[in-house]
Amino acid sequence: MTISSTTNTVSYTGNASTTAFAVPYVFFGTGTSSEIQVVEVTIATGAESVKSNGSDFTVSGGSGATGTVTAAVAPASTVKWVINRTTTQTQETDYVENDPFPAESHEEALDRLTAIAQEEQRALDRTAQLPDGYTGSFNPTLPTAITGSTVLAFNAGATAFEIGPTTAAISGAAAEAAAAVVSADAAAASAAAAATSYDNFDDRYLGQKSSDPSVDNDGGSLITGALYFNTSNNVMMVYTGSAWVRTTPTSTDQTTINAVNANASNINTVAGVASNVTTVAGISANVTTVAGISANTTKVANIDSNVTLVANIDDDVTTVAGISGDVSAVAAQVVGYDFSTTTAMADPGSGNVRFNNATLSSVSQIAIDDLDKNGVDQSAFIVLWDDSTNSVKGTLVFRTAGGDVATFLITGLTDNSGWSQIAVTHAASSGTFGNGEDTYIGFSRAGDAGDASTTLTTRGDLLKRGASAVDRLAIGSANTVLTTNGTDPAWSTITNAMLAGSIDLTNKVTGALPIANGGTAATSAGAARASLGVAVNSWSGILLLPANQTYKLVIKCPFAGVINSVTTMCASGSATATFKINTTALGGTANAISTSEQSQAHSGTNAFSVGDDIQVTISSNSSCVDASFTIEYTR
Repeated sequence: MTISSTTNTVSYTGNASTTAFAVPYVFFGTGTSSEIQVVEVTIATGAESVKSNGSDFTVSGGSGATGTVTAAVAPASTVKWVINRTTTQTQETDYVENDPFPAESHEEALDRLTAIAQEEQRALDRTAQLPDGYTGSFNPTLPTAITGSTVLAFNAGATAFEIGPTTAAISGAAAEAAAAVVSADAAAASAAAAATSYDNFDDRYLGQKSSDPSVDNDGGSLITGALYFNTSNNVMMVYTGSAWVRTTPTSTDQTTINAVNANASNINTVAGVASNVTTVAGISANVTTVAGISANTTKVANIDSNVTLVANIDDDVTTVAGISGDVSAVAAQVVGYDFSTTTAMADPGSGNVRFNNATLSSVSQIAIDDLDKNGVDQSAFIVLWDDSTNSVKGTLVFRTAGGDVATFLITGLTDNSGWSQIAVTHAASSGTFGNGEDTYIGFSRAGDAGDASTTLTTRGDLLKRGASAVDRLAIGSANTVLTTNGTDPAWSTITNAMLAGSIDLTNKVTGALPIANGGTAATSAGAARASLGVAVNSWSGILLLPANQTYKLVIKCPFAGVINSVTTMCASGSATATFKINTTALGGTANAISTSEQSQAHSGTNAFSVGDDIQVTISSNSSCVDASFTIEYTR
């Protein structure tokens, strides 16, 4: 026989019913003399026990073949039986001089040697070994003096074993560590109690403020009886549960009270229109709603000229509403995929699209899966992309969720059953496509190639429909356009009647339209906003007790803009504030926060994009309190 398998152990999980377990590998001996070991392992604990051949189990087969182990009692489901081959490490084959060569005996001897080698390898595989790639000098010999209850450790040079600390010392260190944890927990509890006491005080006295706060110093709800000192009027204010009231009138308030007293007759007049007051009270919810959108009302007031412009094109708005179906049809031509930065032209996988070059301007092939990112099969749509008879089949526009854009002209398409490879020519692009980024693909088909069978013979001639054949329309005169009455084309000048209806002026207008004609007297978007008084905006806030750390002021900005200046001031103390776009500091000088207002202009490294964070890093803090800031920007 031969031993072609290295398997020399097998395991079975009990089920309380099965007693016969196959031994799939060759073993020697038979019956109680079979060279088989059975180890029972408790699954839950890993505890092991060696079973007895003849009492716990019997063996059949063997003697150079496979066999079966039969349990006296079926193993329970809580244990498993591991059956190992344990070949006797003796040599009993005797070769007598001049006798015929005992091939079978020799082969059996070799088989036993192979079995022993396999079993030794099994034991070796379960020992600690230096890695094959280890190139250092390490002596694996154990120390000569081994003391009980000690740890075996590596020496400082990692070149040999040494005797480490005693288990008693380790236990003592663990006990000390546990005691330290208890002490730390007690200290933390004391600190938490102190913090709670301070927080309770901080919630009741809010400190100095220039106006009535709407939340406490932690950003929580105000509690009844909370106090703060109003620095604008130099009076103490108390919160009633619904409003802030003065504890004492100011000199100005007293003057006002005297004035009210002097106007008692007017007050009586108001009392005479109490019914009107009641009417207003009845619509208080509406008044509150208007008050809640006061900022929006202000915005509308600031763009009243734009509102007027929209009112003047209400017919165009109605027209767009009337073609909502066309808008939906356009939306149906856009499909969503995840972008893959892999450049190999193969199936990009479900929901993925990839280019054959990381540089957008060098892309010539695109691989796209039939299934979009929502698992919808788009193959019927994709295979239409090259149906035009033109050399340029159509246009593909890729746009990421982050605003990156790439436009390609389709020159061919190969359907690979599950995915398609598209031959393209780069047209235009901006930005960089990231791996896994949401990507939306829009397709527009090119028209079929025209009939080239009729040749134009006269410079500037155009073909038109004649009575019975193709007729010719000569070149028009200067400043004329080609028009049609619905049947025949003709050259004519532009009239006001031709301009009726909606006119798409996107990217078609140049020069500055005077304000008197409804324009902005500007040639750029920024200048237009400036002329309308809506160019400059700002973010403002306050850091009550700033620390030396970085604070995020605006997270994931929804628009792009340029930061022009930053103004800072605090109630007391001082600090340095470095304002940043993401982690890059604004160009120019950082703000020195003090009790004096300071503005710093920024003309470089001050442009932010959609999705950027606006941050400030506080440093050199010296008991700074109520650090206020205003960031002025152009959107």
